[in-house]
Amino acid sequence: MEKNNHPFFLDKLISALLLPLILTLVAPFTFCFGNSNELSFSLSDVVLPAVGVFIALSIVFFSVLSVLSRYPTAYRVARGLSLGVAACLWIQSQVLIWPFGPLDGRGMDWARWRLHMWMEAVIWIALLIVAIYIAIRSTRTIRHVERVTGLLAVLSLASGYWFDYQPQPKKDTVQFDNLFEFGKEHNILVIILDSFQSDYFDHIANLYPREVEFLDGFTYFQNTISG
Repeated sequence: MEKNNHPFFLDKLISALLLPLILTLVAPFTFCFGNSNELSFSLSDVVLPAVGVFIALSIVFFSVLSVLSRYPTAYRVARGLSLGVAACLWIQSQVLIWPFGPLDGRGMDWARWRLHMWMEAVIWIALLIVAIYIAIRSTRTIRHVERVTGLLAVLSLASGYWFDYQPQPKKDTVQFDNLFEFGKEHNILVIILDSFQSDYFDHIANLYPREVEFLDGFTYFQNTISG
């Protein structure tokens, strides 16, 4: 095993970067790019934390591979396992995309997708076995496969940003200082809820009283029309 030369260090570095890259950047951000209009946060708020996690995981993976490099068989198995999981995550996030429908809070009928789940399980198991086998049998082959997988990951991230990402327009911020005008005495603030909202507010107030403590001082009249 070539432990002291540049190619070995580069192989180990790429192996350490590949899985964290797909896990922390490619899979989540391509999802965000395709659903940018549905996000309640800005991507700029999560880029730096995600990059930080990517760097931290890469350092951990590189350290583990450096320790395992003293044991050739364990090193090859770990390298193949890392490649297999990375490839599975890329396929899962970029290829195995099913029309689950809108994420509107309704439960999923998982029985309807049972065949898809079995197919995904077969793909994962097969890829993990093949990746470990390649890693044990041929250093050159796994080197090429890692680079191709990394290239696909980077292209997925770049194309997702280029074709799918639609930045949210800047919204006008409300200046709450001038939203209300109060007198020095005898101010009355009325908050009106419809029947549906009133029932849920009463339910929340009974189960989680701490969540409505900010309304202390208000008098709550339950909407009796809804029963």
